Amino acid sequence: DLVNNRMTPNDSDFDVPLSPQRKALCWIARVDNMRVDKSFPLLAQHYILVVIYYSLSIDVRLTDDWVQLNEDECNWQGITCTPNEGGRVTALELPNERLEGELPAEIGGLNDLRILNLRLNRISGTLPQQIVDLEQLESLNLNRNFLVGNIPEDIDKLTFLRELDLGQNTLNGTLPTQVGNLTNLDNLVFQNNDFSSLIPSELGNLRNIDNIDLGDNEFKGPIPSELASLPQLKCLLLAGNRLTSTIPEEFGMAPKLTDLEVNNNLLSSTIKSDSDICSSEIDRFVVDFNIVCECRSCILGE
Repeated sequence: DLVNNRMTPNDSDFDVPLSPQRKALCWIARVDNMRVDKSFPLLAQHYILVVIYYSLSIDVRLTDDWVQLNEDECNWQGITCTPNEGGRVTALELPNERLEGELPAEIGGLNDLRILNLRLNRISGTLPQQIVDLEQLESLNLNRNFLVGNIPEDIDKLTFLRELDLGQNTLNGTLPTQVGNLTNLDNLVFQNNDFSSLIPSELGNLRNIDNIDLGDNEFKGPIPSELASLPQLKCLLLAGNRLTSTIPEEFGMAPKLTDLEVNNNLLSSTIKSDSDICSSEIDRFVVDFNIVCECRSCILGE
């Protein structure tokens, strides 16, 4: 039934004796005493969570109460479900639990998931393409793991997303322009990765964004002036990249911007005391030594 419903994208995973998929199937069929026939309404959810358990428990137990006999998964640590009997999983929150391994593709089958918080762990491998199937997701936080590779280009399928925090990994390549379609975002963090593209001007479409942190990457080219028109933006952190050209004067008109960091780039500029930036509401303006800045809010970065 799991194969027929495509809960495991690669059917051959069942044939590998020590694969998380095979272990999960064997545990459910041979050990678990819950009903596991086709009439069990949440068989797929049950299976997906057990696959996650075996995928991320290489050297340590995931938690003390996961995969306990006769225990509903809604009672497992880090799991939140809808309140009705036989609830559907809406949150998976296991920060700083020493999880190690790769996120399985099966995670995309948790159709009601709204919060995924696995920050401060040792999760490696790529971000599974199936992550974009979590179309109810509102918060995705995988900060401080060991993820590599690219962000799926169809990340904009996550239309309800408010927080996207993939900072402090080793993600690389191009930041997809489709991120600019996530118009419900209020927090966007890609800090301390290896992105090497231009900063997409499409980020100027994020009308609800409060914080953008793209620091400590390899972003190149000019700072998009479109970012200055974001009506809710308070904090824009771009330090530690390879950005060139000048600081757009439009940031002097940014309505709520209070913190702007552009140090440790390849920018060059002269900002006079009578410029719009100096007369703006920016309280903390961190620049390089090669930028002449006469604003009282200017701070020379390292």
